[in-house]
Amino acid sequence: MIPRGANGLARELREELGVDIETGSATHLYRMATGAGGQRTELSAWLVREWSGPRSNLTAGEHVAIGWFDKGDLPEPSHPLIRPALEAAIERLAL
Repeated sequence: MIPRGANGLARELREELGVDIETGSATHLYRMATGAGGQRTELSAWLVREWSGPRSNLTAGEHVAIGWFDKGDLPEPSHPLIRPALEAAIERLAL
């Protein structure tokens, strides 16, 4: 079964990172909104277990950097609410 939103995720990852994902291996972890009015931003995190292709920053003007990390080595997120949401999502999956 393909999770809702996984096809859009696959398209974005192909365009921006050069990787192809197996959409059935994608798990939506969480979605959150921050800010207000014109400064509102929506953040969404996914876990993708199966992917192929070279990892590269194809849209360097949109991203400072990309990286792949083990859960114990995650860098400090840019927004303070991201870390607790991501840790809770990972814990629910018992990764």
